[in-house]
Amino acid sequence: RTGTQVVFLNRPIGQSPEDNLLLQLQGMFAEYERARMLERSRRGKRYLAQVGSVSVLSRAPYGYAYVGRGAGGGVARFEVIEEKAQVVRHIFQWVGHDRVSLSAISRRLFEAGVPSPTGNAHWSRSMLWTLLSNPAYAGQAVFGKNTSIPWRPPLRPARGRARVPKRPFRQIPASREHWVRIAVPAIIEAALFASAQEQLAE
Repeated sequence: RTGTQVVFLNRPIGQSPEDNLLLQLQGMFAEYERARMLERSRRGKRYLAQVGSVSVLSRAPYGYAYVGRGAGGGVARFEVIEEKAQVVRHIFQWVGHDRVSLSAISRRLFEAGVPSPTGNAHWSRSMLWTLLSNPAYAGQAVFGKNTSIPWRPPLRPARGRARVPKRPFRQIPASREHWVRIAVPAIIEAALFASAQEQLAE
């Protein structure tokens, strides 16, 4: 519709039935190879997670710095940033020991002048919830917490958005038996993390 065309540099594709058949076959094999590459990538990442490599994690959580294999002597790892780690300890203590609400924690951090992980003056409740739910702070980072499922169109598409997204899939939480735990330096004790989870559940 927009006048776009596909150009093959090794062999021009004409308009004959044979050329159309070749074009369809090339597209079919390209889709097959793309699916195989994604599957090999998933298997490779899961293997690295099973042997304890943090390089498969998307990024280091707040309070940690990611050290790549080049700077880490061939082994990727998380390093604790003590200044931010102290903020993490305060947040867990406020929830796990003092039973403080997330809104109150956000106010305390704002009054103390502690910027959020994104650099904002205020910490959102969802940001605090994500931080408190992350088992990496107790020494066990998790790979495979989410899984992808095909995108399904909503009954009423949102106004101003494309009817089909650029990535036609969405993330949902994966079952715990599919999680792969990776040991990382702990910032808090496991008992404090468990206490914070109980408070979040309440």
